[in-house]
Amino acid sequence: MRFIYLVIALATLLLSGCQQSPPASTDTGTATVPVNLDACPAAIISRVRHYISAQDGQGHGPDVGSREWYGSIEHQLGRQGKTSFPQAGTLEWCDSVLAALNVKPTFSCDDNPGQAEQAICQSASLAALDTWLQDTYMNALGKVSGQQEMTLKAMQRGWIKGRDACWQATDLTRCVRDQYIERISELQAQYALVKPTAQAALACPEERVYVARFFDTPAPAMIIEGGPSTLLLWQKKAASGTRYEGANTLYWEHHGDAEFISGVGAESQTCRVTTINNG
Repeated sequence: MRFIYLVIALATLLLSGCQQSPPASTDTGTATVPVNLDACPAAIISRVRHYISAQDGQGHGPDVGSREWYGSIEHQLGRQGKTSFPQAGTLEWCDSVLAALNVKPTFSCDDNPGQAEQAICQSASLAALDTWLQDTYMNALGKVSGQQEMTLKAMQRGWIKGRDACWQATDLTRCVRDQYIERISELQAQYALVKPTAQAALACPEERVYVARFFDTPAPAMIIEGGPSTLLLWQKKAASGTRYEGANTLYWEHHGDAEFISGVGAESQTCRVTTINNG
């Protein structure tokens, strides 16, 4: 009897081992090196759309980000069905598409670039952001003159120094990408290069009224005017409501009221938010 129990136990272990084994791979090729599966940021997806369209001549086409949309882009590049092409929707996919479209940065990669510029030269996605920023910057320059033009040029030089300092970051490529996305958004909002998606009046204590403008820029932003200076804030994740943060500034809206803090050591105040218009 003990022998029968041993046989049953052994069979159970063998069956259990078979069930836990992973299914056999259908890939008959050699093992591949793991690829970067980070999702392609929306800002870079927009650059793909800038250089290549999945729409027909009448403006109709698949929804951006759908399987049909990715397939259309790959088909136009002659890459559809190619097993060597990166997984759709990944950052590597965007980079490969932009590289196939021969997107280059606005500067020469042969002039002994620094580490940040080297990263841009090696990534078509970063090169696409570089060309986008150049276009945005030139559009901003076209809207100013005199002292404002000099200030804008000085700020741009300062931004380039900040970008080049990304060599100190743990992830240089991500640092450079974030720098570009934020700078493009800043110029678009501050120089009214894109229309605000909404505007609102903030009625704050001491009868002070501010005007807030919200922008669907690559990095969602808002501008608050009415105080001693114009405030630029960036949208942040919030457990509830809508939250924006800037230099020593907080705007957190809940159900028609906003907590507003502006200035070093400033106290929080509650302001009533009234929509002026949308768009």
